[in-house]
Amino acid sequence: MVFTSHAIWLVEGEHAEPIALKDIVGYESPDPTTELATGIRVRTKDGFRFLRAAGTYGPCDKYKDYLGLVGVVRAVVASANVP
Repeated sequence: MVFTSHAIWLVEGEHAEPIALKDIVGYESPDPTTELATGIRVRTKDGFRFLRAAGTYGPCDKYKDYLGLVGVVRAVVASANVP
């Protein structure tokens, strides 16, 4: 994932696809009690897109990367939708 001032780019290998920030209208965060969460679903004007963040960090890998991604997406989307 690459964040720019206008889009979140999903990058896999040589393929890159943008999700325009102005097109994001919401997101769904998975249940934090599950061990299987691997990212969040972002709702756009055209439907849902999945942002994968399957890593862990902290002592004994206690914290999941997707939880930090929720905060980033919330902030980026809020700032992109300010007139």
